[in-house]
Amino acid sequence: GKADLKRAAWGDFNSLSDGAAPEIAGVQGEVVWSEAEQKGYMRLTGLKPNDPQREQYQLWIVDERGLNQRVSGAIFDATSGDVIVPIEPRIKIKNAAIFAVTIEAPGGTWVSDMTRRVCLAALPKA
Repeated sequence: GKADLKRAAWGDFNSLSDGAAPEIAGVQGEVVWSEAEQKGYMRLTGLKPNDPQREQYQLWIVDERGLNQRVSGAIFDATSGDVIVPIEPRIKIKNAAIFAVTIEAPGGTWVSDMTRRVCLAALPKA
């Protein structure tokens, strides 16, 4: 139920050791996640509206399996700078740790190269 809701604020996604700057900086908002229900939502402010024919935003969830086994949690568009998106991962998440948004080709991708980074949120440890 509601007891296991975790929240985390978005920050710039620029910390994959290569130091590259995020493509869109300054995105704000939060992630709300229920491990028990395997769903949640995210609120983002400051996104650039995208052209869905050219690119879409994609959410990645990193859990105890680590970065290399990251799971797609959503593929979405921003029609304005302010969006609310449901999080619905395709496979069961175990101990969600990090949520990250990237920009991908239309329809998303199975394995992102994580080069077009937007924002990242780290859940508080259990």
